Amino acid sequence: MKKLFIIGILIIALLPFTACEELPAGDELMSRVYEAMAEVDSYKEDLDVTMRFYVEGGDYTADMPLAMDIIADSHIIYDVVNEEMEMTMEYDISSDDEDITMKMEMAIYLVGDMLYAMMDVPFAPGEWTKSPVPDGYWEEMDYLEIQMNLFEASGIEVLGKERKENVECYVVQMKPDISQLFELIMGQTTVPLGQISASDFDMISEMFQNYSVKMWIDKEEYLIVYAEIQMYIEATPELMGMYDEEGMVSINATMDMRSYDYDLPVAIRVPEEAEEAEESFMW
Repeated sequence: MKKLFIIGILIIALLPFTACEELPAGDELMSRVYEAMAEVDSYKEDLDVTMRFYVEGGDYTADMPLAMDIIADSHIIYDVVNEEMEMTMEYDISSDDEDITMKMEMAIYLVGDMLYAMMDVPFAPGEWTKSPVPDGYWEEMDYLEIQMNLFEASGIEVLGKERKENVECYVVQMKPDISQLFELIMGQTTVPLGQISASDFDMISEMFQNYSVKMWIDKEEYLIVYAEIQMYIEATPELMGMYDEEGMVSINATMDMRSYDYDLPVAIRVPEEAEEAEESFMW
């Protein structure tokens, strides 16, 4: 379950890229996107995630399946030149039987060689933590490189032209090959991914029943304007090597992401209480 959660976050972190005469070929368009995004100094993203989490079987759901809805709204600022990032998130979690209702907030700052994080949950006021990041961490988490992995591992179809967010766009549909995508990621990253190994990626790739990305790309600037992602994961105990267990886990998620304010000035300031937090080591 923990591995599935980690990879879910990873996939969410991978998703935000696709877009909207004569239509260019998919590979040609993605090449222009890569060149345009490589010149970007700063930008912002709004990411809205709606997720349905379902579990049946096991010790905790033997009598009744657990069905839970998670709604997450995130706002992210990237200062590419100074290698800084600010992310704020709000979560709204509820179960069908209303036994679980919870709101959470999270904030993450990556500034210099330090990562600052805070999670505020009911009955546990948020406390800041900070941790030094490994050398080359920003490069390893290079969002553009991750997106190019997505392009390389996908079948790309340019569907046509459409106006999105008041911008004339090319519309692109992607169907990534999950196994190839994870293989590319594993081959390029040196940042530890917790308990996730190459064999785990193979196993998790089999859980993806559906994963598609639709993007709108600025027709003139070749910058990403909007993305819609659909993902359905289903895991059984047999697939995870637990042959003495019964039941299943599924995640049905949709994600909408808006990218904007390219190359406008940004100012990322770490809160004073975060800077004063006790230092820990995450890696």
